[in-house]
Amino acid sequence: MGFFKPILASVLACLLVYAVTKYLIGATLFVLVVMFFVFLALYFCLLLLFKGFEEEDLMIMSAIEEKTGVRWGLARKIIGRFL
Repeated sequence: MGFFKPILASVLACLLVYAVTKYLIGATLFVLVVMFFVFLALYFCLLLLFKGFEEEDLMIMSAIEEKTGVRWGLARKIIGRFL
């Protein structure tokens, strides 16, 4: 059942981005690139809203941080508050 929330968040984000792109602003290369980042931000926010993150997600982020050296401090703090 843990997969339902991310699927719902992605479907809602896709539908919203699709509707805005198709009916409000049109689809050019620039708009598609911008809307990709809008989708990512919207998906992240919807996951927070639906409480779609779990403790395992933070462990995976920690492992990625160790391998790559990239720190996701702000994202970890935000996700930690919604657990």
